[in-house]
Amino acid sequence: MSEFRVGNAPCSWGSLEFEGTKGEAIGYSQMLDELAATGYTGTELGDWGYMPTDPAQLRDELERRGLVMLGAFHFLINRFSRRFTPRPTGPPPAEAGIV
Repeated sequence: MSEFRVGNAPCSWGSLEFEGTKGEAIGYSQMLDELAATGYTGTELGDWGYMPTDPAQLRDELERRGLVMLGAFHFLINRFSRRFTPRPTGPPPAEAGIV
């Protein structure tokens, strides 16, 4: 039987892209530590700037915990709704091991 691997995302740890939400956000290091400790094998990038934007640093943070980057979140606004303000985004760093 093949191995089944599961990833998660920073938003599951309270790192939300919505402004004005209440609650205490945690840093990316704690999130990655807990993600790996609970058995997940990968993560998505989350809001741009939540995790390191330097590809080498991000790769190091992931490899140190045995994690892979699964994808990236990009916030889109419905043209009929202006409830949310977009945040700056950038290209996902391919050098960080996006699979």
